[in-house]
Amino acid sequence: MSPEDIDKAFEEYIAMRAIGRKMEITANHVAQLRHRLQNNLPISMEKKIELLRKAGWRPDDQLYSQKDLVAAVTFALRSGESAKSKGAEYLVEKFLSKKTATK
Repeated sequence: MSPEDIDKAFEEYIAMRAIGRKMEITANHVAQLRHRLQNNLPISMEKKIELLRKAGWRPDDQLYSQKDLVAAVTFALRSGESAKSKGAEYLVEKFLSKKTATK
């Protein structure tokens, strides 16, 4: 998660319409952030990360949300004894193949 990636993602997100609803900020605050970007005024990295996370941005495709993890644990609990005996790697592979097949 490099600062350049965060800056680029922040610029993309702040340019979206009605992004204030996702970020849970007012329209005036969005306008102020857009103004700061246009005029090259500093915005702290902590603020950018906080707003991006509120908007649902994840820095890496390999990170999973809580919903994904709950689904994986539920899948493991529902799997049969023979699948459990093959180990955790087998269950993860089966879960990921099932997840990609449903997309």
